Amino acid sequence: WKQLTSEEVTIDDLADIDVYFGQFISMIRDILKTGSQSANQPLSDLVGELYFDCLLSDSTTLVTWENAEEFVELYVNARLEESRAQLDALRRGMCEILPESVFLVVSSSDLARRICGEPDVDVDQLERLANYDGMSRNSPAVEFLWIALREFTPAERCRFLRFVSGRSKLPRNYSERTFNIVRLEPPNPDNALPMAATCFFQLKWPMYTNQNS
Repeated sequence: WKQLTSEEVTIDDLADIDVYFGQFISMIRDILKTGSQSANQPLSDLVGELYFDCLLSDSTTLVTWENAEEFVELYVNARLEESRAQLDALRRGMCEILPESVFLVVSSSDLARRICGEPDVDVDQLERLANYDGMSRNSPAVEFLWIALREFTPAERCRFLRFVSGRSKLPRNYSERTFNIVRLEPPNPDNALPMAATCFFQLKWPMYTNQNS
């Protein structure tokens, strides 16, 4: 998202999407800071044998204490630019729909929210979309549902939304579809599990008699 809005992308951004890359670079930098080079121990003993290609060379170069910092810089820059062509093509396509000036005034986080939806599910918004079949908003079982959703973590709410709709986020100010909550009547509702029909944005909800169920 930052590359789409021409914001600076840092190694921390890369580490957010590639944890192992971030850990690897941090390990190399920490080793270089510790002064282990003075112990005359080959770098490969600590990190294994690493190689990198140079543009002006036809062969690969073994990473040593002498060129480790160069290796880290080249590796990070390569990762920062590895998707440049694809993202530039994506931006050109988006500019067929949106004015290019939009990408100059919105932040990367705002652009992500507008395209992908909020990182959490707005329970109040979901409740406004609700339509009840065989029960009402005042039914105790329905009240248990909304209490539980408000106690969920953001990740749990996203999983719930995927369970009932097939998607993990709702667009901002979404009002196109109704969230249908249908009464489910198993023989013993407190031992029953809810069911869903994602195509219909539908939750089949047992008439639980207590919150713990």
